[in-house]
Amino acid sequence: MFGWYRKSDDWGEVPASLGVQVDGRGLLRGEWGAVELFGSHATERETYTDDNGVHRQDDRRVTWFYARFEPKLRLGLSLASSSALSRFIQWARSSRDIELGEPVFDRAFHCAARDAAGARSLLSGAVAAELSRASSRHRTVTVNDDEVCITEDGWVVAPATVASAFEVVGRSAAAIMASRRGLVLPWEMQVRDRWASALAQLGLAFDPVRLEARGVIDGLFVTATIDGGASLATEVTVVAPAPFAHGLRVTRQDQGAVSRWFRGQDIIVGDPSFDDAFVVKGEDEAEVRAALRGEPASRLAELANGGAVRVENNTLTVRSARVETDLIAAMVEACVGAAAAITRNASAYRA
Repeated sequence: MFGWYRKSDDWGEVPASLGVQVDGRGLLRGEWGAVELFGSHATERETYTDDNGVHRQDDRRVTWFYARFEPKLRLGLSLASSSALSRFIQWARSSRDIELGEPVFDRAFHCAARDAAGARSLLSGAVAAELSRASSRHRTVTVNDDEVCITEDGWVVAPATVASAFEVVGRSAAAIMASRRGLVLPWEMQVRDRWASALAQLGLAFDPVRLEARGVIDGLFVTATIDGGASLATEVTVVAPAPFAHGLRVTRQDQGAVSRWFRGQDIIVGDPSFDDAFVVKGEDEAEVRAALRGEPASRLAELANGGAVRVENNTLTVRSARVETDLIAAMVEACVGAAAAITRNASAYRA
């Protein structure tokens, strides 16, 4: 079992020498061109049982240098240099590795992705060259949809070493982001073609780069976006200006017998289709029932037929396990209708 424990915010002469900053969390922050860079000291802890059955623990100080991607890559990408993986994991993953046909890169890395064709297009050429160089100079190199990261042994405080690491991460991140900007996936084209006009009619502004729409409908702040991680999903979030009910939390009820046994506190609203579908918690049962009873309960139960539904405090989130294109406007309207109904009930109860 692996874990990360203990950090250090002591970067020695690095901030003064390189003109970078250490924030309140102890993270080193700098820039390489237009890429924002981070450094973090941590301790890697591995707990295991040796051949004699004795439980052991190994701690190792490491330094991460990383850059985050904005927007995210949306490929379900998991890339790691061979040195970052145990032999067993290397063996387990070898049968599903994505190879580029570039020998140096393919020997240095294990790669998997939800979109294999997209990952090959992203990584080939300049990106593979940058990552291969990084792998030859640093202990580990990893890339996922969120970030590129290299690891060095020990808590690095030498300005020259930090500068070199920042340059490697910055060059790698810049190459990856440039490659991603030139890569348009078929499903992304469909979203861009259909979301802009459909959601503009509802008053939402669409960002074609982030594949995200935002705006205000009936006094509620609405966000619609595509989550392109391990699996593609459409997520709509509606935020009300005030809490629906104090401590309110509504989550989809797993219908398994064990889950139902351990569901804990559950406020029964009185609508069988809703009560069977959701676990409801809150500080004031009367307030919660008043907020959800009637139209809100029926609307939420209907939403649950098309995706995962969650209500917490003043926020309703609905997640559909697919890319919604033609039905995105209907999905947004249904979410706004449910949140508006809860808000009306809550306001009436407080009046």
